[in-house]
Amino acid sequence: MRRLRERIGPDRYNGYGQLADWRSGLVPGIEPELLGDRVFDLRARLARPDSPAALTLNSFLPWLRHMERLRLAGIEGFRELHFDARCPTGVRGTPPHIELIASGSSGVVGASIRTFDYLARRQSKLSPAYAALAVPETLRPWIELMRAVAERAERFRYVDVPALAKLAVGMGRIFAGRPIRLLYIFLEPLDAANTSPFDEHRVELARLIAMVAESGVKLVACSFHELWQGWRRDEPFPGLREIVAELEQRYSVAMPR
Repeated sequence: MRRLRERIGPDRYNGYGQLADWRSGLVPGIEPELLGDRVFDLRARLARPDSPAALTLNSFLPWLRHMERLRLAGIEGFRELHFDARCPTGVRGTPPHIELIASGSSGVVGASIRTFDYLARRQSKLSPAYAALAVPETLRPWIELMRAVAERAERFRYVDVPALAKLAVGMGRIFAGRPIRLLYIFLEPLDAANTSPFDEHRVELARLIAMVAESGVKLVACSFHELWQGWRRDEPFPGLREIVAELEQRYSVAMPR
């Protein structure tokens, strides 16, 4: 993302497309101390400011001191924010990864983050074990969706349905008995309206949301610009508006004319 590189400063990058100092990956106003004892795990992700992890950290680190004011997917009153988490599903192998989990007494939200990687139209692989996985009835819509995608009865080009389904199953097993939302947050150009493939991406999301509407893990989707605009408008805590302005500057992309 050329605009992002120019905004941070080309001289701050090394020869491998990464930042020489990971602290340059944080937008002004975000303190490196917020990373706490996970600084050694997360700093490599900030060295790649175009990565989903860096976008997640820059958007949500400021909320660590104001979690009770954060509202996501209709849930609020969070007490914990966890970055770069895993969601074991009960299937052998590496558990699926999720960029953020926000939890509190009123419910849990897992945020799956996409930059422009969805344009590559890649679908994650599904282990045959998911077809026989024993799950609560509340997760049945996601298992049926997995089966339909594997059998090509349902086709998606831009939304990685297998990846989202695995996350939904993992979250449903871990946080059973609590309201759960799987929040899909994505980047798109500011002028993406009425433009393919971005319209097609949103159409697929709307179809997927409807398909799992009766699930115990409901899917919610929004763009980062929509999310940030809400934060800018409401400004739940001092200083957030300035951080949002910097995020919008860094990650603003316009369609070529």
